[in-house]
Amino acid sequence: MSSASASETGALCTALWRLQGQVQGVGMRPFLYNRALACGLSGWVGNRGDEVELLLQGREDQHLRFASGIDRLWPAGAEVVNCVVTPMEGVAPMDGFSLRTSEEAPFSPNWPKDRALCQCCLKELFDPANRRYRYPFIACAQCGPRYSLTRQLPFDRANTSMVSFPMCAQCQSEYENPDDRRFHSQLNTCRQCGPAFFAGETPTAVTDEPLWLDAVNCLGNGGIVALKGLGGFHLICDALNPKAVATLRSRKHRPAQPFAVMVPSLEAASAWVHLRESDKVLLSSDSAPIVLLPLTRQGKMRLPQVVSGLDKLGIMLPHAAWHYLLMDAWRRQENTERTESLPIWVLTSGNTSGAPLQTDNEQAIVALDTLADLVIWHSRPIVHRLDDSVFDAIQESGSLKYDRLLIYENNFGLKDSRLTYELKKNLIVDDCILNESFRFPGYRPLRLGRGASPDRVRLPEAVPCTLALGGWQKNTFCWGQGDDAWISPHVGDLGHPETTEQLVQWIENWSRNFDTPTKIVCDRHPDFFSSQLAEQLAARWYVPLIRVSHHRAHLAAALVEFHQASPGVGLVLDGFGLGDDGQAWGGERYQIADREISHTGSIRGLASLGGDKAAREPWRYAVAFLYQTGQTEAIVRRFGKKAAALLSWMSQSSPRHTSSLGRWFDAAAALILGMESCSYEGQAAMELEALARQGRSHSITPALVRRMLEGEAATLDLYPLLSAVLEINEPADAARFWHDGVAEGLALWVAGRLPISSRFVVATGGCMQNQLLCSGLAAALKRIGLQLLVPQRVPVNDAGLSLGQLWYAHGFAKAQEN
Repeated sequence: MSSASASETGALCTALWRLQGQVQGVGMRPFLYNRALACGLSGWVGNRGDEVELLLQGREDQHLRFASGIDRLWPAGAEVVNCVVTPMEGVAPMDGFSLRTSEEAPFSPNWPKDRALCQCCLKELFDPANRRYRYPFIACAQCGPRYSLTRQLPFDRANTSMVSFPMCAQCQSEYENPDDRRFHSQLNTCRQCGPAFFAGETPTAVTDEPLWLDAVNCLGNGGIVALKGLGGFHLICDALNPKAVATLRSRKHRPAQPFAVMVPSLEAASAWVHLRESDKVLLSSDSAPIVLLPLTRQGKMRLPQVVSGLDKLGIMLPHAAWHYLLMDAWRRQENTERTESLPIWVLTSGNTSGAPLQTDNEQAIVALDTLADLVIWHSRPIVHRLDDSVFDAIQESGSLKYDRLLIYENNFGLKDSRLTYELKKNLIVDDCILNESFRFPGYRPLRLGRGASPDRVRLPEAVPCTLALGGWQKNTFCWGQGDDAWISPHVGDLGHPETTEQLVQWIENWSRNFDTPTKIVCDRHPDFFSSQLAEQLAARWYVPLIRVSHHRAHLAAALVEFHQASPGVGLVLDGFGLGDDGQAWGGERYQIADREISHTGSIRGLASLGGDKAAREPWRYAVAFLYQTGQTEAIVRRFGKKAAALLSWMSQSSPRHTSSLGRWFDAAAALILGMESCSYEGQAAMELEALARQGRSHSITPALVRRMLEGEAATLDLYPLLSAVLEINEPADAARFWHDGVAEGLALWVAGRLPISSRFVVATGGCMQNQLLCSGLAAALKRIGLQLLVPQRVPVNDAGLSLGQLWYAHGFAKAQEN
């Protein structure tokens, strides 16, 4: 409706809308454009920095119709965290509605997340009458890659790697048509103008159909295929072919770490893992992450080489068109040695040991030549490397039932006739305010990557521009400015030069979207690359460098999520972090008060025999335990000559001790499972947890708990518990007794320090990824009237450190300095 006809029946009103949050790369502008036209409004819509601006002009009833229920109609993937509508005076009558060219702003950090192929595009993919029939790069305004191909914001084609592929006339016509699904789709392309797939070092594109048939022929006969995806290369093999999996393990030097798999559908997934309705929602969401789920009986019988001693399987559904095409080719190809018509494939990162994910075509062809029998790549450049996201389902037990605790309030209303609107989002857990809407309550991220990152987290209060660089393992970095913090995707362990180079490049790229930092924050450990980089950046920008202790950073990240104002107690349980005394900590209790986190106790230490080597050889911590408890004869009997040499050394020296709960789990695994070495981080604890789920639960006697607590008030003593565990003959029962005892001891240890006014215990750190420990601690605390809070917005492992460092440097460090 034109402004002239509107004014004939009522006075014109004009209002400027500003939408903030995840509002770019999700089809927000086309949605608003079509809604405004449907309501007869004039004006324009456009991107400005990280916001969407919308100017509307029309009668008041048209404005009201536009606003009515709009908060329930945002496009899929949109996350509107703030919507401000301002009445505008003196605006001349406008005619029609238009999309404006995007404008840059000095502060625009809201990168859109990559999204899985939508159902509409999937239908077109296999429709012979559609012009994109079997086209591997099919996408629309609602789906496809975003962050992985974005060079800078705003999210327009010119700012992405799609700029190399100018649209043909037909694609351009779709892009400009408001009635088309691809209206203003920045990824719009087809066979005539888009990227193409290649095989090996072939200089020309291979026809799609033979390419996929060659790939499945390779897979079906036990080969390994390297396939370029949205954020990097994957290595693929048939998960039901033990020889293929063994070959992949040998080539990747990954002898025991579990692999994730991809299956074509939820129905196919149900054959291998136990699925709840919420699991189906997460698996089939536009994030399409890897989800860790319990194995079915068939899964346990047929996939032991994939899970390698564990009772959970990481599983995901296809998220790109080429996955569907490859699976369709598998279904139609018969000349292979496969045993199943429906594929279940191992999909693991395409990289050499310790190196980051391969993204560059030329480098990948060389680097993956010794890992894969066939390399398939495409010509669309990957700007940002993205590993797959990993989520773990929270198993309900005791009071740890997040989906029941979450109360969602979404208020969007007309405040007065002058058209001022507000959008508010709050999450409430009893008396404790949570961060903001979490899309998948009941799940915790273990790794933030494709579809889940970059992640924007609302802070309890505004902060000046701050950069935090995280730790050594599972590194992420975090920028904060104003009310928000942005956590980077998974960078990885900083032990490889390519990974450290990636960290430097990403920080440089992100810095263009923020003000100059007022401070740089890092871990206290001076030898971490992230700490050394922080020193260089602080000198470069002439700003203070703040070093935050590892475990306070863990706890501060949890406090961002729970926004606790009342006093409480915090537990930080992990494998390693530099403590206040310069020793290795990892089993710590803290008092939480307003602007203060005070250390109040540790788990009794174990001798660390061999430094970093001990973390890979759990038997060393078993020796430390047996030596401390006077069981020297058992040391040689259990662990042989190498233990005898270590015993001689111990008798003549004073080794350092660690309070790490992770190292206590190593000792327990060595004594219960006989595990002497680990090939990946957390292996001993993970296999012990899987075994414990098969065991019978035992009641922990009051006498045993008293022995664990009868020493210094600041110390939890696990020596009596592990001694009692060794008296149980059945390994599964012993493993379960260990988990139950640790949970009971922790609960009573923190209860004695909890202020009368608080009923909450916050627990975090890598050990809280252990579901059996987590649910056991929740149940033990509930029995004494306390509530356990474990973060689920950001990982409890070291991937959450950067957020905690940032918040601690703002909210706690200054207060404690004063």
